[in-house]
Amino acid sequence: MVALLALGLRAGYVAAHSRGEDERILDARHYHEYAVHLVETGAYVDDAGDRLFRMPGYPVLLAASYKAFGRSVLPLQVLQVLASALACLALYAVALKLYGQRWALFIGVAAACYEGLIEPCARLLTESLGGSLVCFFFWAWFCVEGAWASTALSALLLGLACFLRPDLGPFAGACCVLLPWLKPGRGPRHAALFGGLLLACFLPWIGRNHMVFHRFIPGSTQVEAALYNGLCLPLAALGDIGPKDVKSHPKGMDEMGHRVYYKTALRDLLAATPPGKTVRAYFFNVASMYYPFLPEYDWSFVFLVPFWLWAIVRIRDAPELRPALILIVLYTMVHAVAGGPVSRYRKPLAAPLLLLAAAGARGLEARHGRRFWAAASGWLAANLFMVVIGPLARESVLKMKKLVFGR
Repeated sequence: MVALLALGLRAGYVAAHSRGEDERILDARHYHEYAVHLVETGAYVDDAGDRLFRMPGYPVLLAASYKAFGRSVLPLQVLQVLASALACLALYAVALKLYGQRWALFIGVAAACYEGLIEPCARLLTESLGGSLVCFFFWAWFCVEGAWASTALSALLLGLACFLRPDLGPFAGACCVLLPWLKPGRGPRHAALFGGLLLACFLPWIGRNHMVFHRFIPGSTQVEAALYNGLCLPLAALGDIGPKDVKSHPKGMDEMGHRVYYKTALRDLLAATPPGKTVRAYFFNVASMYYPFLPEYDWSFVFLVPFWLWAIVRIRDAPELRPALILIVLYTMVHAVAGGPVSRYRKPLAAPLLLLAAAGARGLEARHGRRFWAAASGWLAANLFMVVIGPLARESVLKMKKLVFGR
């Protein structure tokens, strides 16, 4: 049932909301440029000549699709639909092993209906496959038998996810260092295997970068730009700086120049911005990431909020979900300071939020019994009602936002 529901909702969404070739805008257009050059010339480069601005995970996948099926957007959308539906089954399997059949069905249906796992299927962006790989990581972490096999597979899946979304990198590092504490039965040798396989995922990229740039570069030249945008964009959105103060590197600047340019721009911006406004800007990034309107009201996210918040408060009752909590904390910290105020950044967090929601709902049900189900039903009805009055509700939230942030 979970598989059919998940597959049907995703296929239906793509059929109804795909923009076809018009999906190639902004970041998606940039991935497309890299993929086209890979197919036509074999070189990893965009139209501006940049060879390192984007991590290669998604462009390489696009290039493979273009080579096999032509330059239609549909094959990637189909792949994302299938992967996302399988991700729902992966979370179902995790909850089945941890909490039993009833909570497996809870998380399976919640995942099948979760907007953060549905909407990205239509987009040519990294959120869909990145979020699915995080679901598969937790499946390997909890469900694969054998300490060595589970460690190896979870490391490889997380390494692939980092290749798509480097903002998962701090969590990958935390898993290496904290593996014996996070997972009973794991020791230093398992941690060494985990770290070694993660490194192996990146060695081809590191080697390629050394051949091209003759220096050690484990990531991309986007880091400095992301950190600059993480402060500049919220300051502009809040009116603390004007649109003309938002800087972009000059055309024709080489990629090593990008790094220096944005590092200097960030240093100057920090020096010119009062500490209080800097803190407010970073808080605005976090608030935007968890903002419930995209612009439509995301009831599937808001419905789960009290459950995963309760699980976080009572994390001692579910120590097995420490990795989920650490992922949320580290990922949120990354986007507090990098990227800017963008709501879609929360979508790769579907797996940890859903797993914590299942644990939280289970704990609340154990504490309150039938009253929990009555309250949960009322909360679900309230959220569905918010969908009906979405525009009015959004206006009310925007007024609250103006009271808090002044804009």
